[in-house]
Amino acid sequence: MKRRSLISIASGLILEVAPAAWPQSNRMKRIGGLTNLPSLDPVDPYWFRHCLERLGWEYGRTFDYEWRYALNEPRNYQAFAQEFVKARVDLIFALGDDALEAAFAATT
Repeated sequence: MKRRSLISIASGLILEVAPAAWPQSNRMKRIGGLTNLPSLDPVDPYWFRHCLERLGWEYGRTFDYEWRYALNEPRNYQAFAQEFVKARVDLIFALGDDALEAAFAATT
């Protein structure tokens, strides 16, 4: 993978990376979301999609995403991060310290 971005939440603040900063191409961007539990996380796939659409991106046309939940199992973070790398996603959205560590480890 030539280029990858990591986004994380630290101290309750979202670090936003504007998709406009990505190289322009007609190819649809693929995003992998890595988080713990769907019912407890402050960010869900629908919120994420809504934010990208507000920035001018179109779901299904300019971006697509997949979400993975570790379900309180630290090894799941590592497996899912490696899965995203093998799938050659353009961006990994890592929510939380464990997810971020796994994403960094899989991308170095």
